[in-house]
Amino acid sequence: MTPWGPVAADPPAEDRKNQILDTAWRLVVAQGVSATSMSQLAAEAGISRVLLYRHYENRDAVVRDLLARELFRFYAELHRLPQPGDAVEGAARNILHTIAYLRNSVLLRKLLVAEPALLPYLTLEAGPLLEASSRWFASQMIEWSVPPGRAVRAAEMLTRFVASVALTPRVDIDFDDVAESREVVTALVRGLIGPGASM
Repeated sequence: MTPWGPVAADPPAEDRKNQILDTAWRLVVAQGVSATSMSQLAAEAGISRVLLYRHYENRDAVVRDLLARELFRFYAELHRLPQPGDAVEGAARNILHTIAYLRNSVLLRKLLVAEPALLPYLTLEAGPLLEASSRWFASQMIEWSVPPGRAVRAAEMLTRFVASVALTPRVDIDFDDVAESREVVTALVRGLIGPGASM
């Protein structure tokens, strides 16, 4: 869930929608959601308001598809990563990719600054997001032969860790440093999954 409604992990199928979303991305990154109107979006996309409303009933629907497209791109990148050698490597790889993606997402950074309504959905009201992410992560670890009980507990802790790193500023650990972040994350994963976890 988001302030703009639930987001699906499916990309928009139509070229016209992608044209609209490309324009929406530029506007939202430049000025935020609240300052972006449907009239402005139509004008910037070079289409009529009538045509825009044929594709999207309101601005919230546009933002939902914008976020869905980002989510789809994240998963597509994740699936293109090399096959890991074992569960520790696989889990660490996924965490490092997720942290880098979230910390470098221009759209997410803008939304966190310009749209205060988003923050509760990522903190105090983040239960559904944490649950969905943890379940997905646990299923990955179970595929890598981590015992289910251990995978579920590790997945929740690692999901909470990722959220914290993505949302909070640097203290001592530099998660933008590839070597340092890999060392820290691998040690954390190994401690949670335990020895002997293999593919």
